[in-house]
Amino acid sequence: MAILALAATIVIVNAPARQGAAQAAAADFADAVRAAVDDAVVAGRVQRIEVTPERWRISEFADREWSAVREGDRVTGLGLTAELEEAAKSNLSALTGERGERPERNAPTMIAVDPFGDAPTFTVRFRDQRESWIVRREDSGAIAVGRE
Repeated sequence: MAILALAATIVIVNAPARQGAAQAAAADFADAVRAAVDDAVVAGRVQRIEVTPERWRISEFADREWSAVREGDRVTGLGLTAELEEAAKSNLSALTGERGERPERNAPTMIAVDPFGDAPTFTVRFRDQRESWIVRREDSGAIAVGRE
């Protein structure tokens, strides 16, 4: 009986921790951003990443229209925030020819990915009750995921 208890203790101590909602959402978002960069280059089309406090969405600009490509799951109790370089905010309208209208107060943050796979430096935070994770596009172009 003691041997079984010892074996069970070893298994429990060495078992990987369950992934939290913020970590899972950040990892999913990072994968989607990497795919959007690849898709923009392969298709030669502008991709747009939209971030709202409830969810994110990736769209593609083709034939003067945006069409959704991928959307993150809405997670109750999960908050998202995005920070974007000031210079990059007008880049989306320059790439698509759309008029740069003043965003509404609760409008989504828009991040453009051009057909050369370039996107501005940004940070998106995923928070739940226990932890906070960030997805950051660095100056090198790498998409990094980490705990805040």
